[in-house]
Amino acid sequence: MAVSTDSGPTALCAQSMDLMATGSREDFERVFHPQAVNREAAVEPPATREPGPAGFFATAKWLRGAFSGLRFEIHEAAEQDDLVVLHVTMSGRHTGEMPATSLAPQPSTPPCRRPGRHSPSPRLTGSAPGTA
Repeated sequence: MAVSTDSGPTALCAQSMDLMATGSREDFERVFHPQAVNREAAVEPPATREPGPAGFFATAKWLRGAFSGLRFEIHEAAEQDDLVVLHVTMSGRHTGEMPATSLAPQPSTPPCRRPGRHSPSPRLTGSAPGTA
């Protein structure tokens, strides 16, 4: 499904997903707020738990080191007031190191449903695939 992410806050959020795959530290400094918090960092390496651009760039480096061809496909986007929600699938070939202990499911982190893909957001509209 094509998603319009041409302008405004939704475009900024879409750009942040692209940065995870290809952005430089300077790109992260321009896009991420100094107090931004990665809510999934509890199951990631310690450097990712830093607030702001440093923590998010550490997440990007960790993912890039573990997955070659890393990319993020945006399926759906919703924006209301100052909130943007993206339904995104991360994909890539698992070719690098990723400590197994960091992937243990946590109460606030749903387990991955398919190997090599992570899409924690629920569908925003419509029925679940395979239902009436």
